[in-house]
Amino acid sequence: MSGVGVARRPGGSVALRMVLETGIVEFTGADELDDDALAAYIRAHLDDADVLPRLRGGQGQASCADVLDEIPAFSAGFALDLDGGPLMMPGCCSDLGVLRDWREAAGHRSAAPAMLWNGHPWLLVAAEPDDLLSLSGPTESSRGPAEPLLTVPRAALRRAVDTAAADRVRFAERVAAVCVGLAGDALAVPLTQVLFAD
Repeated sequence: MSGVGVARRPGGSVALRMVLETGIVEFTGADELDDDALAAYIRAHLDDADVLPRLRGGQGQASCADVLDEIPAFSAGFALDLDGGPLMMPGCCSDLGVLRDWREAAGHRSAAPAMLWNGHPWLLVAAEPDDLLSLSGPTESSRGPAEPLLTVPRAALRRAVDTAAADRVRFAERVAAVCVGLAGDALAVPLTQVLFAD
């Protein structure tokens, strides 16, 4: 949840790594879960929401599509990595839908800081000359000032977002396959969308 409180200049390799909350302020890379661990993670998430028995009707037929409204998205997000190591983990209340916020941040054109939601506390993004983006935080203020975290070329952040988006699609396919077994064919895709905050 905390970042490094030192300003970083461009030159390092940035990445957004999809992570799932597996404990209190503890995250595991989504690609680190094998199929059995992923199935256990999803089952535990649905058991915590107390909806799994209601997702399937008699004789295994899908039912209760309205139960989907009761299911929270995965507690997850995207770790900001620099040169292969974590620089900033997502905060609480983050989910896999925050990739939209990262995409918006990569397109931010104003020198005025804007909120970059990756959980609470969040980051700020501001444009700098030479097509650079300055990330600062974590903070609980939408206007700053916040501790400088990283200055990154816009193109590098866009590449990181695009790579994370492709990873997210592959992970959604794995999750949907597990959801077929848990909720049936008819609810597998809608359930995956809920879990991914789509």
